[in-house]
Amino acid sequence: MEQLIHAHAIIDTNANIAPDVKIGAYCIIGPDVSIARGCILHNNVIINGNTTIGEENEFHPFSCIGGTPQDVSYTGDISYVEIGDKNIFREYTTVHRGTKPKTKTIVGNNNYFMVGVHIGHNCSVGNNNVMVNYASLGGYATVAHNAFISSFAGIHQFVQIGDGVMLGGSTVYNKDVPPYMMARVGRLKTVVVGLNIVGIRRMGVTPEEREKIKRAYKILYHNKLNVSQALQTIKSTNAIMDSQYVQKLVTFVENSERGITPHFVK
Repeated sequence: MEQLIHAHAIIDTNANIAPDVKIGAYCIIGPDVSIARGCILHNNVIINGNTTIGEENEFHPFSCIGGTPQDVSYTGDISYVEIGDKNIFREYTTVHRGTKPKTKTIVGNNNYFMVGVHIGHNCSVGNNNVMVNYASLGGYATVAHNAFISSFAGIHQFVQIGDGVMLGGSTVYNKDVPPYMMARVGRLKTVVVGLNIVGIRRMGVTPEEREKIKRAYKILYHNKLNVSQALQTIKSTNAIMDSQYVQKLVTFVENSERGITPHFVK
């Protein structure tokens, strides 16, 4: 099949482009780029660096993928961006490659990145996430799966966002947000305000499993225990620890290096 490339696109001869990829006017594709079947690049898209893109992704005008990291320690070494399948990158989205030699910025599958979203160097984004206009991930931040990140949310470097999380907009997140939680700005700091029940339902979690998550959440945030005590209580409660979702919550909190976002207090 003939490549569907506009005459005003600039494609390096060493780029690896699948035959059915559609590339609009004034796109620029660098020599170390690989783009798999079914992708669409609207006009004025830039993809450079050592960037590998999976199938059926869509890039809207002025999105820039594979750019050099915004890190003063970057010395020009080879690093990577890896993107999975069926993601949508709206206008002015940016994805920067890793900052240390041979490191990667990774994006999974079925994500929707709205206007102006930024994914910094060495970030890892899982599957089925939504990032709304101008939400940003600092370097080395991690977003798991099925998260909804509202507009102008700023995720601090190294912060982890768990499965099924909903983050309020115009808020800075400088601590990890455990799976299934809703968080937003409080009076003076960012806080957890409850469970993301709608998001959990959309993930296909059964009512029985949702009840176990709710019990674990109450132990973690409402029993006036410190984090270590809460984890011990959850782990010793067999009626909820048989849940894969509760196990994931416990593992997330145990592995948190920045500490978890505290709960709202009236």
